[in-house]
Amino acid sequence: MDAIRQVSASAEELCGFCGLPDSPVVVVDETAGDTRRVVVVDQLDAVSTYSGRMPDSYDAVAEMLDEAERYPRVKIVLVVRTVDLEADPRMRSLLSDESRVGSVEIVGLEAIAVKDALQAGGVDVASIQPFTLELLRLPLHLAVFSRLSSESQRLTYRTLPDLYEQFTAQTRQAVEAELGSLDWATITSMLASYMSDNEVLQVPTAVLDGVPRRQVSALASAGVLLDDTVTISFCHETCFDFVFARAFVARGENLHRFLVRSGQHLFRRAQTRQVLW
Repeated sequence: MDAIRQVSASAEELCGFCGLPDSPVVVVDETAGDTRRVVVVDQLDAVSTYSGRMPDSYDAVAEMLDEAERYPRVKIVLVVRTVDLEADPRMRSLLSDESRVGSVEIVGLEAIAVKDALQAGGVDVASIQPFTLELLRLPLHLAVFSRLSSESQRLTYRTLPDLYEQFTAQTRQAVEAELGSLDWATITSMLASYMSDNEVLQVPTAVLDGVPRRQVSALASAGVLLDDTVTISFCHETCFDFVFARAFVARGENLHRFLVRSGQHLFRRAQTRQVLW
């Protein structure tokens, strides 16, 4: 759901953004034959009223759930953070009908599993501080940490922004060495500004037409950006929040004036959290 670029008020609109001829439930049912099929709605928290940036798109998901009642061969799996499930009354109400809806809570990775994964990747686990290991129990954090150099992996990290700080610094240095130059400030500021001004997480590639294409491609190859030739985004929305907040603080901007000027829509919530961090 975090990849849907515009508010989808209905299942029909949602299928259009997904490139499907009909609602996902209908499409999947048509291919089911005599077997069961599953529709997985990932990143449902992207449309929650707690942390989501487009909460109105939840209506499309709700319509899909209603449709599933008419297609018994199709089951829907909703993937959402526990905090959003509990804080958003629309999502929380789903759990009231136990005969219709079940829930499974997936906690952080087991510490031993994290250690095994790190050892398999050639990391000296003995050199990692306990609080860093605890941080890596979240898959996103582990993924960012895994992209760091062996030297960077020996450092201490307490938060996701700490990981992003090292990851982006390391990537900048590597790309600059490879290409001879990198206009990091221009690329990231243009992306972050467009996203913030338009309250979106994807940017048309034309926005970066003034930047050498090989620099954008290099950052995509390094895992900082995602480039599908039509739009460009950061590797994760938390990376956008990090880049935005870092530049915001560096410019010495006033958070109160920013919120008054730009409005207080839910898109601003994660940005505000990151600036205050």
